[in-house]
Amino acid sequence: MKKDAILSVDELKVRFYTYEGIVKAIEGVNLFVRKGETLGVAGETGCGKSVTGLSILNLVPSPGKIEDGKIIFSKDGKQIDLLQQDEQYLCALRGKDISMVFQEPRAALNPVYTVERQIGEVLILHRKEEIVGRVIKQLRKDLEKENNPIKRFIYKTELGLYKKMMKNSRSLYLKAASKIPIIRRYEHRLWKEIRKEVIKILKEMEIADPERVVDAYPHELSGGMAQRVVIAMALACNPVLLIADEPTTSLDVTVQAQVLDLIRRLKEKFGSSIIYVTHDLGVIAELCERVAIMYAGSICEVADVYELFKNPLHPYTRGLLEAIPHPDKPFKSIKGFVPNLIDPPSGCRFHPRCPYAMDICKQIKPKIREIKKDHFVACHLFGES
Repeated sequence: MKKDAILSVDELKVRFYTYEGIVKAIEGVNLFVRKGETLGVAGETGCGKSVTGLSILNLVPSPGKIEDGKIIFSKDGKQIDLLQQDEQYLCALRGKDISMVFQEPRAALNPVYTVERQIGEVLILHRKEEIVGRVIKQLRKDLEKENNPIKRFIYKTELGLYKKMMKNSRSLYLKAASKIPIIRRYEHRLWKEIRKEVIKILKEMEIADPERVVDAYPHELSGGMAQRVVIAMALACNPVLLIADEPTTSLDVTVQAQVLDLIRRLKEKFGSSIIYVTHDLGVIAELCERVAIMYAGSICEVADVYELFKNPLHPYTRGLLEAIPHPDKPFKSIKGFVPNLIDPPSGCRFHPRCPYAMDICKQIKPKIREIKKDHFVACHLFGES
């Protein structure tokens, strides 16, 4: 792991056990993310970009399974292998230290809950002490000012409930008793404070009329608005690392530019690192400092974004850049087809489509090597021999 990296993925392998056979989706992925940088992960559809992002949070869907590798996360000066942690630890980590913005916003939002409720659940789960602490502070002020003995009794009872809540692992453990009037009062005061915080977060997302949007359901939001709400949920706890899985794919060009600009400004404000998953090299060039190119479940090349566009080394990276439409050049595509990952090619998975393929490429998978400072390539053209 690099000294300045907050996350390092080492030799990650993921398999999907299907009726047709074992899909070798991820084959020895290696990458790292530095503090405060945006790392782009690019490649063709089906190359394993999204699965790599899901693997970091140990959220690979069934029938997928992480078979091997390490995912080292730097937290409070300690190096933690996320693949060795239990579900309770990961639940506390997800959304607080590492968050994810999913590809389809409407699939990420619960259709029967309002925006307030959905963002509020994140706050209750990860910022409970802060939110409840505010309520306790306000209750104590009300108690000092109040002379009515009945109201003083109610405030003292509420204060006791909130103190218990601070100690209890379940945030709304008294919800079952919500028929009791004092409990209803208690929950109302909590959600009133949460509502203020949700509106504040929506304002930071530059959502127009947040007082109205906070009560809206997902079907009442436009695509761009829904995506902003999903980003708000991900950034509600100021995570150290944000994984954005093609968050602008379903949006039109104008809204896409607004969301990208928003992500850039929020990153500067909160100081988060970002892994930005996309197949759009134009977005990579605009948003990212470094870029990792993936092909058929493997990392081909990792470099500074300017270095990669100026001096691409891997034949697949060159093919991708040549395939970008240009008004002065004829369209050029990469020959051949993406391999079937149930029975992938031996050696380098790109060799059937590579114009520079050698005999060694068919037999041995190339290791990723640092050719020059911070420029890594997995290709026998740049091997030790």
